[in-house]
Order: sequence, then C-alpha cells, then structure tokens
Amino acid sequence: MRFNVSRQPIVPAFLTLVLLAVLAMCNTTTGVVMPHTPWSEGLEVGSMWYWLLGFQAAHPTWSHLIGGLLMIFSGMTLGRLSIVYRIYGTRTCIPIPLYGIAVLGVATSGFYLPALVASTLLTLSLKNFCYSQRNGYSFDRLFRGGMFLSLLILVAPVTFPLMVMFILSMALFRNTTREMLVALTGFLLPVFALCYLNWALGGIFYAPLIEIYHEAIHEAFWLLMPLKFLDDGYRVLGVTLIVLMVLDLIALLFFRRNSYALPAPARRVLYMASHLFGLTVLLYLFPVSDPAWLQALVAVPSALLLGALFIRLRHQVAQLLYPILLLAAIVALYL
Repeated sequence: MRFNVSRQPIVPAFLTLVLLAVLAMCNTTTGVVMPHTPWSEGLEVGSMWYWLLGFQAAHPTWSHLIGGLLMIFSGMTLGRLSIVYRIYGTRTCIPIPLYGIAVLGVATSGFYLPALVASTLLTLSLKNFCYSQRNGYSFDRLFRGGMFLSLLILVAPVTFPLMVMFILSMALFRNTTREMLVALTGFLLPVFALCYLNWALGGIFYAPLIEIYHEAIHEAFWLLMPLKFLDDGYRVLGVTLIVLMVLDLIALLFFRRNSYALPAPARRVLYMASHLFGLTVLLYLFPVSDPAWLQALVAVPSALLLGALFIRLRHQVAQLLYPILLLAAIVALYL
C-alpha cells in the first residue's frame, strides 16, 4: 500500500517528529546570548527569559532533553487538536511532522530553550481557547488559555500583541462576558504571582511590570530591525521563515476558497489559526532579538495551516512537496 503523506497515520507522523527533535537537539548552537542589564530598579527576580537562558547555559544536557520533549509535546498537541475537530474533513496526523519541520530552525539560535518554551505556551493557549467552543460554559478552558498566554508574554514580552486572542476567542467561539472575565483572571494570575515574588524578595512590587514594558515597547516598530535577516548568522533562518510564510499564505488562499465545505467547529479552529498567523507575522515589526523567536511562534499556526494545504493539493504534488520540505529543513539545520 502506497504511503499517503496527506493522510498519514499517527505512527509515521510521531516517528518523524521524534527524529526531527533528536536532530534539532544534537545540532544546537553552543553559544548563549547574554541578556542585557535590567531596565527597572527594585527588580529582584528578573524575567522568565533570563531564568530559562541561565538554565540553558548551566545545564546543556537537561536543556537538550527538555527542548526535545517540548517539540514532541507541542507537535502532538496540535495533531490531537486537528483530529478532535476534524479540521481537514478527514482523519490525518500531518500537523505533527509539519510542526517539527516548521520549528526545526530554532535549534540554530543561541536561546533555543526559551524559544521552544514560548512555542509550547502558545500551543497550549491556542488549544485551550479552541476547546472552549462547546455547549455550556468553558470556564476551565478559558482560565487555562489566559494563564498560558500570560506565561508566554512573561517569557517573551515582545508577544504582548497576542493578547488580541481574547477578542478573537470571544468573536469566533462566542464566549460570554463571564467566561472572558474568568480568562482575564487566569491571565492576571501569573503576573500577580511574579510581582508578589519580587516584593517578597525585597524588591518593588511593580518592578517586573516595568521590566516587561521596557522589553516589549523599547524601540518598537523600528522598521530597520528586519534587516537582521540579511546578516550572515540569520540568512538561513530568514530564508526558512520566508518560505514558511509563503506556504502559509498559499494555505490561507486554499482555506478561504473551501471553508464552506467544513463543519462550523473545524472552520472556527482554522480561522483562529489564520488570525494567529497574522498576529505572529506582525511581530516582525517589533525588536525581536532573533528571527528564531518569530519562527518558534509562527510554527504553531503554520502546522495547522500547512495541513490544510497538503489535504487540498493534488496527490502527486503533495507526495513531492512533503519530502522536499523535510529534507530542506534538515539541510538548513546543518548550514
């Protein structure tokens, strides 16, 4: 029986993702990007970005293990989301390896662990917001979705525009005002906990908020920042990211033309992924410290959107495009 990449079962999809995770963690960049001096006075705990970066520098073996497990967990989570809602109209696990292909280049950055943590948090937030579309109230799902979104912003403050996911969830999944208040409570809980910890250690209560503000807003919309993709150390990531975005745009065109053929829950999930893709691309205008940040975030909606592309391509084209993407991602890892 001939293997169909568009409708591949769980076993080959999982094994492909595991292989990509092993290759990624065996080819990580050894150098660690040192953080800058904190902006705010009275800051005792630092940001979660510094904690993860310090852990990566002090424990490289554990960082490799955790990074690989995060890749596998995120890919499997997105695959399960696509199966639960049958977002392609058929049962397929193709988002699982597609996530691995999309996020593989993150390993070449000097801070792969914080980037993979951010990608996992975005995956969990998207999953819980999508699972909130059900009969009755979804307080638990929305609380967790808001909490993971807050943790994402604490890890990567530049992602604060993703707070629009609250509005998208309310519009797409028709959440009530009470449900969104619960989601907002989940969002504020990690922020309050970090401020309280900083105050308990002798710092100023609101100092972490000032630090997050400066990291997120400082030099925002500096349009020369995209020129970093032209640097020698960023060219491979830049080309990979551009190819990924072009394929995502083609997938969006296919989805928009055929969205009426899908059931309403599946259509809402893909609409959420489409809007999330647009939001992550907008982060390109912000002072992202490395293109790997952007690739780690774009990989989440890309895994779902590229699945819609492969399902609607001709069989011969899909059979050819999939191994090309897989081999290109692996080759780019070694360049």
